[in-house]
Amino acid sequence: MTPGDNLKFEPSITACSEDLGLHYCPSSIQPGWYWSVEVWAHGLDDAANWTIKQTADSAHFKGMGRNLQGVLVPFDSGPFHPTPPDDGPKPRFLEQISGLKEIFYIDGPGLPNIVSNIFNGLFTPGLLQVDSMTIVQNFTAHLCRTDNSKSCHVLPWFVKIIVNPGALSNPQTSIDTVNSDAGPGRKPIIF
Repeated sequence: MTPGDNLKFEPSITACSEDLGLHYCPSSIQPGWYWSVEVWAHGLDDAANWTIKQTADSAHFKGMGRNLQGVLVPFDSGPFHPTPPDDGPKPRFLEQISGLKEIFYIDGPGLPNIVSNIFNGLFTPGLLQVDSMTIVQNFTAHLCRTDNSKSCHVLPWFVKIIVNPGALSNPQTSIDTVNSDAGPGRKPIIF
């Protein structure tokens, strides 16, 4: 974490570590694969003069999972744009102290290791245990002056998490740390 950032990821639905980066979180409320990120705005006149929000702009989840009968089946959300797009940050994950010239917030996007069977396109009820997946999520941080909502800075950012086959038996080592990525900008959601 950046010096001056006193925020904590835990306890939360998607956290299991105070370290930034990609994690398999078996002990979180929703066990799964999550990328712990920090967004930092600095060089401001006064943090109290700014409003910050985040939008979830687009996403795609695709992979293989086992259904309740133990059969390996595909799931695919298809590319989509979340509605509503408002995605926080929640107050406990936002540090905005009057008089300081920086703002921090943290987030943990990703996917639980159990997904709805609705993603397989058949819309059959039930759940799937994830065996492999690719997930891309695109977000935008919006930092706007409280006295002029048209005076804004925007930062698009993304996470791409790849979990290789075999996650059911070894979820920690199935993370593809070479091809998973996060940072400023956008990733295509067509794959």
